[in-house]
Amino acid sequence: MTLNESGRQEIEKEYQNYIENPKYRKQLEKWYEKEKTRQLIIFSILLIVLFFLGFGQFAILEYSFEERLALSDSDKILIFPIKVVLSILVTAALPISTLLDESELIGQKIKISLFGKKFSPIVWIILPGDVLLTFQAVLTGNQNTKDPDPFIPAIAFIVAAISSNFAFYLSKGIVAAYKKYITVREELQTIIIYGVNPRPFYKNAEQVRLNEEYEAAIKEAEQTKKELEKIKNEKENLQFQHIKDQEEFKQLKLLEAEQVQKIQELEQKRQELERKISAYKNYADSTSQLKTSFVKVSKPIKELIVQGKKMFEDFAGLDESIKDLKFPSLEISSSENGKIKFVEIPTYRYSNLLWKDLELPSDLSPVGINFLNSLRTIVEQQELPVPNNVRNYAPNKELAQCLIIDFENYGVIVYCRDEGYRKSGEKWNAQAESDFESKLVSDQINGYCVLKFAVQEVMSNQSVVLERIKDAINSKMDG
Repeated sequence: MTLNESGRQEIEKEYQNYIENPKYRKQLEKWYEKEKTRQLIIFSILLIVLFFLGFGQFAILEYSFEERLALSDSDKILIFPIKVVLSILVTAALPISTLLDESELIGQKIKISLFGKKFSPIVWIILPGDVLLTFQAVLTGNQNTKDPDPFIPAIAFIVAAISSNFAFYLSKGIVAAYKKYITVREELQTIIIYGVNPRPFYKNAEQVRLNEEYEAAIKEAEQTKKELEKIKNEKENLQFQHIKDQEEFKQLKLLEAEQVQKIQELEQKRQELERKISAYKNYADSTSQLKTSFVKVSKPIKELIVQGKKMFEDFAGLDESIKDLKFPSLEISSSENGKIKFVEIPTYRYSNLLWKDLELPSDLSPVGINFLNSLRTIVEQQELPVPNNVRNYAPNKELAQCLIIDFENYGVIVYCRDEGYRKSGEKWNAQAESDFESKLVSDQINGYCVLKFAVQEVMSNQSVVLERIKDAINSKMDG
């Protein structure tokens, strides 16, 4: 399966939008620097607020446990007072579990299965428990008063609910701000290193559209300015032309008189030419008779020349056939037991039939299609051999697949990490990355030369990628 020329041009046109104009690159870098600083400030503020909120909840819970459970400073677990340990556990349970769940440090969201349904224990167990314990702790401060206020329980419940929910959403906001900070930092590195705006890679079509509209507006303004200048110049020329037309009208009258005189002279020359043509006609008739006689003599001469030409072409074809006659080259190498083996020296061969018969995956990404087109060009120039196989790979079936180009005859395997641009499949997690690295190590142990290229390398410096593949194959052949 091959990609037609129109498809290749559409892909190249699409990726031209991702190269940032150097004129605005510095502005984009400054914007990302400010965004990174802003996310860091938000992260710090949320963390500080959560700390003070947790400190206040800790103080209320410590007093509550002391009153309700009759605990004193002498009641300890190991060297820590029991009321302090219980207060720390209750205060930290909701923020820590929320941070772990939102950041997915364990690889996935925290879920509990019950009666065939999955639900979040944080929302349905930890958060209500935190509200209940905080509610009881707030009520403890009012239980010893002589005239308790009847609205105290309602107020205590509202305070507990607000405090717990605030701590819950503060924890979610901290993780979100940190993720945004990491994303902005990576995008800034992409801008600085490759000069590529990373937002279109995340399908931010709106930014690409605005950029294109901005460029179109600039071109339209420049074109309008040129048209205004042209109209102004034409107006000045018309005024100048009006003056010139009056002078030219007078000159035309003089030219008209001269033309009438020339026409009369040309009429006289025409009559003289007619007399000469009549004389040439008589001469041509005599020449035609001579040509008829010559044709009768030239016909057998032409037939003889044609037969001789065919004979010379046969001899030339025989000479070319002898030049193309070659025998396979053999290389002699000795094995460990002293016997001699004859090994055919591998050479690069390519034909359209071989490339056509090479089965390609049906779901290629735009990056993979562009890479295969460049690879095919190098193969057609006989600088690289035809791959034995082109296939996809993913650590798990649910994950997006990356492209593999297998030069099995030469012991080289090329991985193109384009899984982020596939239509189907999930993003690779930490476990998938670990499984992938294990596979690379396994391929190397089995004797393969493994090459791994990121999307940025393939799109920004494709010639270097192809050169590394060529060097790997040559080193395998030399070894």
